[in-house]
Amino acid sequence: MTLSGLEIGSLTLDPAFDGAVVEYTAETTNDADAVTATATDENAEVAIMLGETGIENGGDATWAAGENALTITVTNETASKVYTVTVTKS
Repeated sequence: MTLSGLEIGSLTLDPAFDGAVVEYTAETTNDADAVTATATDENAEVAIMLGETGIENGGDATWAAGENALTITVTNETASKVYTVTVTKS
């Protein structure tokens, strides 16, 4: 179970998105960006967290200055996979 797509507004992920890669970085000057995660399995659940705050899929993440830890967890029955994006706001 993996993601088939991960978009954070118009931010560029480093490295480029690949469902097999679980750690990314991105830089922004924006105050907020929409986070959209698409699972390869349509029955999987996707949970998005910015620190301890849950974000609805497609909803906005509001960035603090410095590093922001964004985690996306894909779960299907008993298996899960966690993706991490460190978004740095300057």
